[in-house]
Amino acid sequence: MATCADLFILQVHASKGATIMRAFANSHFNSVPDPIMPSFGQYNESAFQRLDLALVAAAQHGIRLILVLGNYWPFLGGTFLYCIVISLKGRAQWNPYLLIP
Repeated sequence: MATCADLFILQVHASKGATIMRAFANSHFNSVPDPIMPSFGQYNESAFQRLDLALVAAAQHGIRLILVLGNYWPFLGGTFLYCIVISLKGRAQWNPYLLIP
């Protein structure tokens, strides 16, 4: 997660006085090439290690990160897909289609 571009962004924001930023730390199933949760209940250690590096980089620039751990965007997995997977595994008694706005 902490790429050269990320480090540059942290440097720029720190130089302008930023002390807190929001970072999207959610990736489920096939939403990105190397997601945090590639399949339901399975977690990707290398994705968490990259997240750790981003936290360290932010701290080195005096910036705290608010991590967003869930999302409602269907193109990034989202709550809808998560609920479908739970329902298919028999762990839910509700209809995930009720989540459609």
